[in-house]
Order: sequence, then structure tokens, then C-alpha cells
Amino acid sequence: PEMDGTTCFVALKEINPEVKVIICSGYAKTPKVKEVVKLGACCFLQKPYTASEVSNALEQALRS
Repeated sequence: PEMDGTTCFVALKEINPEVKVIICSGYAKTPKVKEVVKLGACCFLQKPYTASEVSNALEQALRS
């Protein structure tokens, strides 16, 4: 609860540089989200999302 998404992402990458991350948010693709995607997140899902969108995101993450 004390970490924002970017800090959490960086911490996960330090633990495992090969970690696959999908960013999910109820907000539009903000500059912070764009920053995390540039740092290596697989993709971004904006809430609400469909099962098909989740499936596509998972497929994309597993390919990367």
C-alpha cells in the first residue's frame, strides 16, 4: 500500500528481471503508465476490460 505502480514495477524487476507485468488501471493511459510501459511492462489494460482483452494481454505477455 505504500508503493505506487512504478515503484512496485521497479522492485519486481530487481527481484526478477524477466518478470512479465500487465498494467491495469481505471484511468486513461497516463504519463506514469507510459513510463512503466517504457521500462518494460508488457501492456496496459484500462478498466473495465473484457475477458478477450485479458486473454490478448496474457498472450502478449507470454510472447514477450
